[in-house]
Parts: sequence; C-alpha cells; structure tokens
Amino acid sequence: VYTITLSVGSTDGNCSTQTTGLVSVIVVSVEEAEAELDAQLWPNPAAAGQAVTLSAPAARTWNLFNAHGQWVDGGQHFGDSNLVIPTAGLSEGVYLIHLTAGTANRVVRLVVQ
Repeated sequence: VYTITLSVGSTDGNCSTQTTGLVSVIVVSVEEAEAELDAQLWPNPAAAGQAVTLSAPAARTWNLFNAHGQWVDGGQHFGDSNLVIPTAGLSEGVYLIHLTAGTANRVVRLVVQ
C-alpha cells in the first residue's frame, strides 16, 4: 500500500492537491527497465581462476553471491566499459551477480568449474 499525493494543475496555474491512502497500480510495461539492465557475461561457465567479463552498458552496482547467499565480492560500475570480475579464490559452483541500476535489478548466473 502506497500513499500518493496528486497535484492537478489548471490552465491558470493554480493547483489543487488530493491525497489518497490506497491506490491500485497497473504495470503497463517493463521493457525500459529490462533494456537498461541488459548484460552479457562471458565466458560462462568459467574455469576457476579465469576472469569473466560482464558487458553492462548502464551505471550500476554489482554484488556477487555464492550458492548459500553469502556476499563474495561487489562494487560500483560506471559507464559503457566492460566489467572484469576475477574468479581467483572462488570455489567451483554457481554464483549470482546481482546488478542494480537506479530502481531496476537483474541477476546474472555465473558457473565456475
């Protein structure tokens, strides 16, 4: 449940405000958020000790979690360059890279062999 304040303007520049306590939200499209978080990861699977490259065009925060949900690594990524994630010290297994850009999120699966 969200409280939303709506400001309704008129042609003479005056505004009236109305607050409601319950609002129904209908999601019309999620294409923009998905496009914002488009990411490619290679090589995947990766050999232990081999760095992987994440192509992530939008500014984002990244966090790497192991199969137990424990945080392993993370940081900030800005700009159009590729992000290189070292796998040295990682055990064989499945990892999840959680990407955040603004309010949008995406999880990319990484396998280390």
